[in-house]
Amino acid sequence: MAFIDHTQIWLRGEAVDMTAVSVAGFALLLLAGGLWRFASTPLGQALVIPTTLIAVLFLGFGFYSVVSTPGQITKYTVAFDLDPSGFVQAERDRIAAFEALYRYTLIGATIAFLSALGIYVLTDHATWRAIAIAFVFLGLSGLIVDGFSKERATVYASAIDRALEDLQLEKSMDLEVSAEN
Repeated sequence: MAFIDHTQIWLRGEAVDMTAVSVAGFALLLLAGGLWRFASTPLGQALVIPTTLIAVLFLGFGFYSVVSTPGQITKYTVAFDLDPSGFVQAERDRIAAFEALYRYTLIGATIAFLSALGIYVLTDHATWRAIAIAFVFLGLSGLIVDGFSKERATVYASAIDRALEDLQLEKSMDLEVSAEN
């Protein structure tokens, strides 16, 4: 498999994740509509705005990613065709920077969960409890999406490392041939 195939798999995986996020956003928008129309309790009514905000956030991120992925695939394919070695090295640098963000997602999700738990336990106010539920949902969603993304990043990083080793081997062989001539 050519290296660019690994890149395309990575990008398509991101598009699948963001399609799922878009579907979740649409479902949350339906839920918010249902809550707005039928909720009779203070908590149910208070959940309308946080649920709508999360839905809009998910729809925005999801649709943007799904729409931009075909352009990214084309852009990356052209870059790979122009300079395979430079492209692989640039991808190594990009993924290294990207992988560092996973730790922050875990920290952010932990803070969201703990904040939500504190808010939920310390108050009986429906609006604050609705905000707490929204934070739990955001934190959980982030962990799910980043969990899949981190797995793909690990696989892609391995493909990058193999490609860099192959490129180094090719350079060594070229140098040997040049030295013999």
